[in-house]
Amino acid sequence: MLSKLKGAPPIEDRCFDSEMVGTRLGITFHLPSRRRFIPYSWLLYAELNEAGTELYLHYTHSVVTITGTHLEELHEAIKNFLLHAVREMPPSSSGRTSSVARIEIAENASD
Repeated sequence: MLSKLKGAPPIEDRCFDSEMVGTRLGITFHLPSRRRFIPYSWLLYAELNEAGTELYLHYTHSVVTITGTHLEELHEAIKNFLLHAVREMPPSSSGRTSSVARIEIAENASD
């Protein structure tokens, strides 16, 4: 079972889960057909576009593209190794919360 921030909505109501204390070993991506865990030790860099709608996580063997709205909070959690779960969810009715419309994982071509 995933833990949640104190006072935060249940994880089923949020598109991501992070903790304010301690660091995580990696991120679990909840896709419609599977879950994938990727360790932070494989993360090369994270890149967020200016609009806050596309977040790219460049790993040693893959690139994870997260599209949605207000992804700045996810980017901050990644920078501090606090993010540990992301899932696709439709936008909520409150205008300033993060939403994840799509998660894509593309494997890097081997040389």
